[in-house]
Amino acid sequence: MQFIKLTEKRGITLQSSIPKRELIKAYGACQWWLSKNWLNQKRIQHPIQKIWQSSGWASDTELYLIGNTILKLRDQGTKRDAFEGKKKEFLGKQSANYLGYLFELLVSNLFIEGGNKVNLLPPSAVGYDLDVITPKGTQIQVSCKVVQSSQKHKIFLQEVSKLKNNFVKATQSLRLNGSFFVAEINKIHSELPSKEYIKKCLRSSIIVPEYFIYGENTFLSGKNPIPSYAKGFSINMPSYSFTAASKIDKKYELDRIKSTVNKANKGFKELTVKDKVNLTVIRIPQYLSIESAKAYIESEFAKGIFRNTSAILFLQTHVVNNIKKKNHQEVLINTSFQFVINPSSVVVWPLSDTLHMAQPLGTVSTTTPPIQIIDQKLEQDMYIETDYIESIIVPLGTPMGGSNIAGVRRIVQWEGTDLAMEMFPIPTELQLL
Repeated sequence: MQFIKLTEKRGITLQSSIPKRELIKAYGACQWWLSKNWLNQKRIQHPIQKIWQSSGWASDTELYLIGNTILKLRDQGTKRDAFEGKKKEFLGKQSANYLGYLFELLVSNLFIEGGNKVNLLPPSAVGYDLDVITPKGTQIQVSCKVVQSSQKHKIFLQEVSKLKNNFVKATQSLRLNGSFFVAEINKIHSELPSKEYIKKCLRSSIIVPEYFIYGENTFLSGKNPIPSYAKGFSINMPSYSFTAASKIDKKYELDRIKSTVNKANKGFKELTVKDKVNLTVIRIPQYLSIESAKAYIESEFAKGIFRNTSAILFLQTHVVNNIKKKNHQEVLINTSFQFVINPSSVVVWPLSDTLHMAQPLGTVSTTTPPIQIIDQKLEQDMYIETDYIESIIVPLGTPMGGSNIAGVRRIVQWEGTDLAMEMFPIPTELQLL
């Protein structure tokens, strides 16, 4: 099988929603900050180098948001020294450093797009990260925090990878393409089905999907329908969909949120003054619903704790399908948010001044989007792992593009030839944002 290598010009995936001139300026700002030579180094040492040297919607989106933020800060008078001050920290190997600083940049952009004035603080600053002034003059000390994936989530991924490996080996052994496998993991540390057991399940569910129980966990296997535009699944390349889900340990995950709030609150302790409010902006993991985080912190605020914190803003980013497009599917970046005021704070949030923030790309919501894997909706507050490969045969000359369903990798083989092409996939989540 001969693969055709497909490349895309930087930014072409966003030109339907953003003027080409703006895209060029944003990508140029990334080069201005990090240097073109460093970004193009063949020996990749940093995640942003990998993104810069890749093509497609995901990398275009992340680089645009980073570059657009730099431009907005420069327009407000931010000097190069302010960017250089964080550059060394950002280029370090610790993920907490570069994710944290990128989050500071993106939070800055949200404030600027809402009409606020933002000042970046030097790396030597302690207690908080940004000074923000609203159009009405309210002064805000902003602490930006990123809650990364938990250890329990990582353990879930490790265990599920073994299950997926057994499933993929079973499909290969049976030379069966187009199968799907859905796992509801009720107990992570339990015996999982072997390759031979999964083979039996796949054989019996070719015509009609079947549920089966193995130990304390439940599974569903079956055959995906052939897409209407395809002649069939390729016999030379894999086609399957794998989904595993497990309810999160909610208390454990929410305690991690509380710990983050407590850390920011301690940072504010020596800085709290009457004419400035203290805001903590927290990016939470995708598997924890923003509604759960809000309800939990509201209950903690009701106890009269975290008194140096005036308010908390929770943020999440997701890749979602645009349901308003009836004739075709489209993916967008969605920013979910919840704002929680602390009524017992030493400096109470001024209700007379509405805080305006705006996302320059995609959509916004006050809820975590429903978890949907292709056509399957799952509950909120779940650890999720998916892998979907669609290898199809289409008539020669059929115009094809990458799947615009998040998480699907599509390989197209033209009928009667040994030519195939792997299209650019759209991830279920972005790498840095």
